[in-house]
Amino acid sequence: MFNPFCREEVSVPLLREAFADGVSGSGIFNALSGLGVDLPWDGVAEAATLDIEYFGNHSGAKLSAPLVVNLLNGADQLTEQQMEILARVIWTKFSEPWKHLWATNVVEYNPIHNYNMTDERELTRGESEARAIHDSSVDTTAHGKTSEVKDYVSGLNSTDENGKFSDRSVSEEGGTTNVTGTGDRKDDSVKAANERETITRSGNIGVTTTQQMLTAERELWVWNYFDKIYKDVDSVLALAIYDPCRL
Repeated sequence: MFNPFCREEVSVPLLREAFADGVSGSGIFNALSGLGVDLPWDGVAEAATLDIEYFGNHSGAKLSAPLVVNLLNGADQLTEQQMEILARVIWTKFSEPWKHLWATNVVEYNPIHNYNMTDERELTRGESEARAIHDSSVDTTAHGKTSEVKDYVSGLNSTDENGKFSDRSVSEEGGTTNVTGTGDRKDDSVKAANERETITRSGNIGVTTTQQMLTAERELWVWNYFDKIYKDVDSVLALAIYDPCRL
């Protein structure tokens, strides 16, 4: 249908024209995946799928931003090197916000609990005891003997054995030996014990009703992570307007 407001000569290319293979899956998201960085959605969404959605349904009909036009420099489409430049600009600008937003997008929680705390404690208890003991001993040994000697006296040239004993006696008495021993010894002991304790508390502390929390949960999932990504990419690649003559 003829539109009198449309001009035949248009100097600003559409985004799908600058990224000629974007709709087929080789656009800016493919260039981002080629940077060798850890994209937040790796393993969840493929680059080709995001390119098809972005260029085919979201922003392909938008006018290219000045940065894209300057890189084209009169050419019909961007080269792989030029797409890599744009990918690096986007990643430098949005990598941190994208990572943090993704972390909130995949966190697991109970939507009707607004209180969740885990307390972990590890206690180490130790006891030590040291004793110094001094030992001493004395061993006494009594030894020897006591003997009595009586002298036998008889007449001269007498064979009489019934003589008289003299009054002389000899006593021998032994002695004692003392053996003394001393010594020192130490008695050391160490006792240690580890205790680990984990306490988890969760629930609703009452400041927000369950109905309010469920409503907020529904509103949260109306928000879409990749719609946010597309808008961020738009801020670098596209103008915020469409050309009605080339939709």
